Amino acid sequence: MRIEIRGHTDSKGSDQYNIVLSRNRAKSVLDYLLKQGGIEKDRLISFGYGERMPIASNRPMKAGK
Repeated sequence: MRIEIRGHTDSKGSDQYNIVLSRNRAKSVLDYLLKQGGIEKDRLISFGYGERMPIASNRPMKAGK
């Protein structure tokens, strides 16, 4: 089995900044799993999606909701 670790960001900041940030987030999880989890390196891959693949809305919430 291969596991992909995905990094995401909100839509604030430039696209390039968000790509780098999301890649770094995913890579830090991958590094942790390799070091602490004892998972074989060839079973993990990390990828940063930036703001291109949102997992939640970036719209501000209205007060009281």
